[in-house]
Amino acid sequence: MIWGEYAPRVWLQSSASSAYHSVSQELQSLINDAESRRIPENLVLDKLKEGAAKRVPPQQLLQALRTEIDRLTIAMQLLQKGSPVQNAQLESLLKSLSLLLQGGVLVDTIDAVIDYAVMLEKSSSRAVNALSSAFRIIAIAQAPAELLRPLSECLVRSNLSESQFPQLQSFAVRAKSRQVLGENMIKLIIGSLDGGYGLVGLDRELQKRSQRP
Repeated sequence: MIWGEYAPRVWLQSSASSAYHSVSQELQSLINDAESRRIPENLVLDKLKEGAAKRVPPQQLLQALRTEIDRLTIAMQLLQKGSPVQNAQLESLLKSLSLLLQGGVLVDTIDAVIDYAVMLEKSSSRAVNALSSAFRIIAIAQAPAELLRPLSECLVRSNLSESQFPQLQSFAVRAKSRQVLGENMIKLIIGSLDGGYGLVGLDRELQKRSQRP
């Protein structure tokens, strides 16, 4: 990727950063570091703008930016292990991985799911989107965190398209309203998808369970 003027540096030189003049040198150093690591400029700029909009103290902005750059660096390293990523997808995938890391997902878990996708000749995008959807489903189901990897791998190998993954979150909400929670919900999803039943089969199975005495 060939950049012109790195956007975060332009922001730092503008009036928008006036509240952070006291740490401008430290911010400049972090921005230079991000550019040298080839982190997409919009992701760094978004973090700066977010901190400024919230009027966080200078030292807090420094720490937040430093932490975000570290997460994005890890995310880039993880993506490099998978299939080539188109530039149009790169920012969204990096942001998703950063949010997963921020949410406490282990690097080893992400690494394993990406490796699994590679083994099945699936895209890195599919692996990341599977992880993101599975993370939300686990939260809705109040299921153990160790089920994130098997659920993510199930989504990777499933017949669902990536655009259908969010529908599983809606299913999880419906299942929760019918008191199908925790490990039971995750097993229901994995069993149905591995059985080739798809989303329609999932709803049918949920309906059956709801009618049981």
